Amino acid sequence: MGSTSTITLSCLTALASHMSCSQLSHHVDDHFSINENYVPLDFLTLVSDALDQSYPGTATLSELSKEDAVSSAVYGLLTTLREKFEILPVEFALQAFEAVREGLATWLSDLNKVVHEDDAPGVSHRTEKTGQD
Repeated sequence: MGSTSTITLSCLTALASHMSCSQLSHHVDDHFSINENYVPLDFLTLVSDALDQSYPGTATLSELSKEDAVSSAVYGLLTTLREKFEILPVEFALQAFEAVREGLATWLSDLNKVVHEDDAPGVSHRTEKTGQD
């Protein structure tokens, strides 16, 4: 695994799971409530940085097998983000997505092919067209 620890990823997952979306009229003074006046960009940027740093580089892969190089905490965080984005009102989506874009892009591109569908339900590699049906 990269330089972000499993404990850090688990804590970020727990915090992200408490993010909610609320209308301003229902807004409570909550730093994890996304509404017209607030999207927790600093927190989402921290999540993005943690995802980026947790992606195993080639040095890590030379020391560990691909199966051991990815913490289950990464999959937990990615799953939590997916769940939050599924319910996120469209008016907040761009701002929130921009904050996590780099970290997500690292895992979605999966240059070192460390994501295995068995370990990450709902996550799979893109398949390139070979011209064969």
